[in-house]
Amino acid sequence: MDRTVIDALNWRYAVKQFDADATIEPEKLAMLIESARLSPSSAGLQPYRLVVVETREMRERLAPHSMMNAEKIKSASSLLVLAIYSQLSAETFQTHLNNMAAHGLIPALSEDEAAERYKRFMTRMPQENDFRQWAHKQAYLALGTLLCAAAMLGIDACPMEGFDAKEYDTMLGLSALGLTSSVILAVGKRSPQDPGQHKTKYRRASSVFVLKK
Repeated sequence: MDRTVIDALNWRYAVKQFDADATIEPEKLAMLIESARLSPSSAGLQPYRLVVVETREMRERLAPHSMMNAEKIKSASSLLVLAIYSQLSAETFQTHLNNMAAHGLIPALSEDEAAERYKRFMTRMPQENDFRQWAHKQAYLALGTLLCAAAMLGIDACPMEGFDAKEYDTMLGLSALGLTSSVILAVGKRSPQDPGQHKTKYRRASSVFVLKK
C-alpha cells in the first residue's frame, strides 16, 4: 500500500470488531513480525519474545481470559503477544554480549569481563521488580513499532492490556520459558460493521501538544 507515514497513522484506529473471515497475507504478516524484531531496545537487549498466535483454536482458548476483549481475540486474523523475561540471567546477558561482539558491535569480552558487566547492569536494578518494569517499557517500544508498521502495511490492529497474564502464560507455555505476557496486539481486517472506522480521529492540536523551548 503506497502511503505516507502520516496518511497511515491517520488511517489507523483501535479496531473493535474484526472481520472473522479475513486473514492477513502471509508476506505482510512476515513483514510485521520482522518489524518487531528490528524494533529498538535499550542496549539492544530485546528482553522479550514475540509469540504469534495464528490458530483459531488457541485464540478461542485465550478469549475467555481476555476480559472485555474476547470478541476481538476470536475474530482477529492473528494475535501477537509480547512476553518479557521474568528475570535476566547471567547466561542470557553473556550470550547477548557474545552476539554483539560477533557482529563487531563491541569488543570481544572474557567470561570475567562479561560477568562484571552483568553485575553492573543488575546493580542498577536493586529492587526485585525493577527489571520487569524496565523490560515492560522495552516491550512497549516494540508495540509502537508494530502499530506503525501495521498502519504502513494496511493491517488493522488493536493493542490491549485487558487480559489475564497468568492464564496466557500458562496456556502459551511461557512460564516454562522464563517469560511472562506484557501486552497483546490483535491484527486482521476491520469488519464492515465496526463503527469506529466512520468516526473522525481526534488528537490534541499541534499547538497544544508540542512544546518548543
